[in-house]
Amino acid sequence: MAAVLYVDDEEAIRRALQSWLTRRGHVVYTAATSDEAREILTSHEVDGAFIDIWLGDESGFDLFEWIDMHKPRVAEHVVFVTGDIIREGEVEKSL
Repeated sequence: MAAVLYVDDEEAIRRALQSWLTRRGHVVYTAATSDEAREILTSHEVDGAFIDIWLGDESGFDLFEWIDMHKPRVAEHVVFVTGDIIREGEVEKSL
């Protein structure tokens, strides 16, 4: 199964997704911040990542830029997630 990274600043969501993916046989690393995610990505091999768009320290898009530069194989397998409902155009403004 895949080794994945799940990045979200909300602990309850991280734990729930880690539990769900682990029960399905995946190796799951979790991070609450972009810095934690970078540490995991430099010390572990992962196949893909789920990244919350609205992280507390920076946006998930900022983290993706770093991944794209330093871990291009992982960048091809990133899924952005969010629990927020956003109006059309707000995502583009945050880039």
